[in-house]
Amino acid sequence: PIKEYKKLRPITLAFLQTFKTFVEKKSLADTAKFMNENGYKINRATEGGGSKPRLGHFTVSNLRSILTSKKYLGIRIFQDGDQLKETKAVWPAIVDELTFSRAQSILDKGKKRKPHSKNRYPYLLTPLVFCHECGERMVGKSAWGNGGKTSYYEHSSSQKRESCLMKKSKRCEPYRVPAKVLEPKVWEIIEKLMRKKGFSEELMRKAKQHEEKKSEHHELRRFQEKARLIENRISILTERLSELPTSVSASPIYRQMEKLEKEQTKAQEQIQKLEAKATDSPIPAMDYQKILKGFRKLANGSKEDQAKVIQSLIHRIVIKRQGFAAQLYCGKDFFAAEGSTSLTSGGPTGT
Repeated sequence: PIKEYKKLRPITLAFLQTFKTFVEKKSLADTAKFMNENGYKINRATEGGGSKPRLGHFTVSNLRSILTSKKYLGIRIFQDGDQLKETKAVWPAIVDELTFSRAQSILDKGKKRKPHSKNRYPYLLTPLVFCHECGERMVGKSAWGNGGKTSYYEHSSSQKRESCLMKKSKRCEPYRVPAKVLEPKVWEIIEKLMRKKGFSEELMRKAKQHEEKKSEHHELRRFQEKARLIENRISILTERLSELPTSVSASPIYRQMEKLEKEQTKAQEQIQKLEAKATDSPIPAMDYQKILKGFRKLANGSKEDQAKVIQSLIHRIVIKRQGFAAQLYCGKDFFAAEGSTSLTSGGPTGT
């Protein structure tokens, strides 16, 4: 009943309003914009010991998660072996079954896959481009302008996060770069690398200098950060466990802690292995030339072949205010793992 809504907590009322608005508007984007513009908020605190806070506002992504979650029906989903099972939750339902069912029906009708187009621009650098300012990956996107349709590499994640907000945060400069400007410049580097001996020799010289200065391996830092985040999550769960009422079962928290402790053990094992392995050294110059010679056969091939060459030789392209920096693979451990004729891009284990 409407008179009972006033008794609900603000966050509970927000979720109830979410379902009501979506059933009326039948659009995820319109619903998210309505919720944000009318001051509804999502609790920024994370559940289950998450390491990062929520955004605090509605997006298309988190709105879909809310609308498809049965916990708002008062149903708890749990894992039983290899199966997911349902049971009546200890908390009351927020939304009625009819409204929830209508929301699912609208979502199902909206699931239309965009047909593949042969005219789609073949982005060559999709997994490689990152922003220097924020570190976010930049992906291939297209936009219409006065000159027609133009292809870019742009900040996709921040665009999705803020698409339903009236006020945008300060954007990095540049926020997007034209694909037809960036890709030829990157291919010039690949051409020089494969065809100009002096260019590859200079690269190897810089790689050796980098190896001498480098104190920690990239993968080592990654697992150290993972271990730190897991430790934080365990600490948060331990604190929550101490505050848990005696009437509430602690089993879910213990299961989560057990899972995290296993992950922490694996991360520590990886750290020990990487510390023993030390830094990946540059590949011998003669071997590097042989590898480059193998790629020359594909240099004049299709766009797909060019993309494979680029992704096999370049680890990352960092977009800056003035130009860009290309980080190339030249570590012998990397090429030993990939194989001298491999055309697939591996992890950033090279120097």
